Amino acid sequence: KFLGFSAHAYNGKLSFTLGAFSGDFSPARRNSDLNMVVLECTTCNLGKGMRFAKKISEFNFDGTPTRFNLALNEKQWLKDPNSVLSTWTAPTQCEMVELLSSLSSIRILGDHTNFYETVALDSVQLTSPVVGHKHVIPMTCLCIHPGTQC
Repeated sequence: KFLGFSAHAYNGKLSFTLGAFSGDFSPARRNSDLNMVVLECTTCNLGKGMRFAKKISEFNFDGTPTRFNLALNEKQWLKDPNSVLSTWTAPTQCEMVELLSSLSSIRILGDHTNFYETVALDSVQLTSPVVGHKHVIPMTCLCIHPGTQC
């Protein structure tokens, strides 16, 4: 439903609702070093792939039904460096457009505590910002090999 060309969602939002049916979501039980959301493109970066993530530490999910609205721009995500020795950094504008142009997976975490819990995921949406009647994809990022600055 969401995979493939989604560049129209650049500067839009990834929205979803999470709620828990059971579990202890007290601060002492919450996981702290996981990715809450991962966007992946296996064909990006000239076939090497790219993953962008939002860390669980950015959120305060306590099990209460919550609507999340995550901005789809380069300022809000971290790029996986594919090395445990390197630091996660913000992607470039064109890397974000490239990833959204060939989105191959969206993963939303369901394991929020270090014990047992039951979490529900609902109403996942990708929405695009509309300026006038046009979707705004940066012109500098449109080329034969998106993300490479051509």
